[in-house]
Amino acid sequence: MTKTLFYSLNILFLFACFAIADNLKFPDTEAEIIEILGKKINKTITTSNGIKYVSEEGRVYKIINGKRYTLRGIQVVEALAILPKAGALINFSFDSAIIDSASQPLLDEFGKALKNGLQGAVILIAGHTDSKGSNNYNQALSERRAEAVVEYLKASHGISQNKLLSRGFGETQPITVNDTEENRFRNRRVEFVRID
Repeated sequence: MTKTLFYSLNILFLFACFAIADNLKFPDTEAEIIEILGKKINKTITTSNGIKYVSEEGRVYKIINGKRYTLRGIQVVEALAILPKAGALINFSFDSAIIDSASQPLLDEFGKALKNGLQGAVILIAGHTDSKGSNNYNQALSERRAEAVVEYLKASHGISQNKLLSRGFGETQPITVNDTEENRFRNRRVEFVRID
């Protein structure tokens, strides 16, 4: 018997080890995006505290006392680590959530992929920053930037609101150290995570 557990976005805490540089791919074309986000992951993971998660056909289940509970929306850190994700180096105007026009072609590739090959997918748009600025400032900035990407995809590609979620993670999940401008640039990114 499958029971459904609903978790609020507000209970989500850090995606520990979520964006490991070796695992995060940065596709450039619609076909590459579909290849990465279109995969149906069938995998089991047991967390460090003994909680077991299973991903089958794009859905994640939590196993409690031998029973499966379907997870929906944004869930516990380690459960999301088994879901398909793609990175995008989207540039924004300094200190703002205005998407730089040079990044629009890449977002258009994601928009085409969402319309053509990923019609049934629900995607989390996760915003990230580098470590310059305060934690609170970077958190708010990453939230605004993730929402700007959602709004762009809705307005420019007609992607339905119920297919896109946004969440900011500030500077909490760098994919490399923030010691050079090039590394900080890589950490200022958006991730597309298929959650359903």
